[in-house]
Amino acid sequence: MNEAKTETCRDCANLDDRRDIEGVAICAMHHGPSVCCQEFTPKNANVNADRIDQKFCLNCANFEEIAGIPVCARDHRPGIACGAFRRLEAEVAAV
Repeated sequence: MNEAKTETCRDCANLDDRRDIEGVAICAMHHGPSVCCQEFTPKNANVNADRIDQKFCLNCANFEEIAGIPVCARDHRPGIACGAFRRLEAEVAAV
């Protein structure tokens, strides 16, 4: 199975995910970062639904990318990155 190539807030340097501490995810660009919804279902056994850092649309069984278009089986708007997406420094160094 191919890994989704869609850029998500999870991989953005602008995201400050404080859901485990303060119950919120914050974007440095003052956007509402896209994290998972209440209907999050782990995509596979490698995704731990109890770990906040893994609860993103990309890791949800309801998320799918069809011909490069992200879709949600629950008819939600899947959380994908905005135009201000910035790669994490570790990912930039690896490229």
